[in-house]
Amino acid sequence: MSLARSAPKSAPGSVIWRVLLSVLLSVLGSRAVTPRRRSILTLRLAAVIAVASVLAPPSAGATPAETAAQAAARGLIDEAHAAQAAAGIGPLTAVIARNFDIAFWERFILGRGGLGMTPAQRAEFRALLPAYIARLYKNQLSGGDAGKPQVISSRVAFNDVFVKARIPRGAGKQPIPAEWRMSDSTGSILVKDIVVGGTTFLVLKRSEFRGVVKREGVAAMLGRMRAIAEGRT
Repeated sequence: MSLARSAPKSAPGSVIWRVLLSVLLSVLGSRAVTPRRRSILTLRLAAVIAVASVLAPPSAGATPAETAAQAAARGLIDEAHAAQAAAGIGPLTAVIARNFDIAFWERFILGRGGLGMTPAQRAEFRALLPAYIARLYKNQLSGGDAGKPQVISSRVAFNDVFVKARIPRGAGKQPIPAEWRMSDSTGSILVKDIVVGGTTFLVLKRSEFRGVVKREGVAAMLGRMRAIAEGRT
């Protein structure tokens, strides 16, 4: 099933958001943009995605696309929750590798120029990415001892399905709102992005990595990724 084909037609407002998003992405990829200007545009891009996902009109009832995406998100959450009971990060990394569109994350974070990486550095980045995401998931999205995230609803935006969930935080604390952006552009329904508290992980990590590369170089950025993936920081 194609999420794009089974989603309802976009309203005129959502078309405007997509055009604006496309323009911002094109400008970000331009070599003529200064680092300071790119940082400003990255923050604006994050705001566009966050606002658009909030303003996207909810469906009158769950469409087939939403039902499939919700099922995929629940499957991921259940698999991830079970994997965290095992020793080490390996089982959770395998869950992330199966359920996330890792190739899309790589392309978006690195951008057209690949941050100037050599083929060997890009291969290392690609190898580290699933475990890096697994650590982020475990530390920020799993719910820990408070329980696993609970899917509550969904909405369609940018021809993908944003599955809304609440991440529990324990007694007396408000759950954290989150959204899993699900897409089937690869033929399987995979996680394309995660939005927590209005912040998109993809845009945040793209900005963070570019900042580290600018200040310290690619090797330092890979070193930080490796330290997080291995649980040393």
